[in-house]
Amino acid sequence: MNQSEKMILLEGAHEWKRKKLLQYVALIVSIVCFLMTFITPTRIVGSLVGDYSVYALTAVGVVLSSYSLRKAKRKHVPTLSLVFSLSLPIYIVLTMVLLFTGIIDVAP
Repeated sequence: MNQSEKMILLEGAHEWKRKKLLQYVALIVSIVCFLMTFITPTRIVGSLVGDYSVYALTAVGVVLSSYSLRKAKRKHVPTLSLVFSLSLPIYIVLTMVLLFTGIIDVAP
């Protein structure tokens, strides 16, 4: 194996590590977004900073997950991170459905 073949193999390994790192960063961002949306102690309610941070995490998670979905061969981790990143729109749709069907009350 000559020097140029070794360099090509090293570049391929570097590219693979970068894709994996991107997938796991997207997963971590999406899990934080999920926790801030659904878990009550981590929710920053009524705060403009909390609302904007959830919006930003949703946007960043969706962008990273969709990019990872395009580049990855195994699509399990990017799909999971995309679902977790979309937890805020899922929460809004779920709340509207529950309100319109009468399962939860509009006012206390």
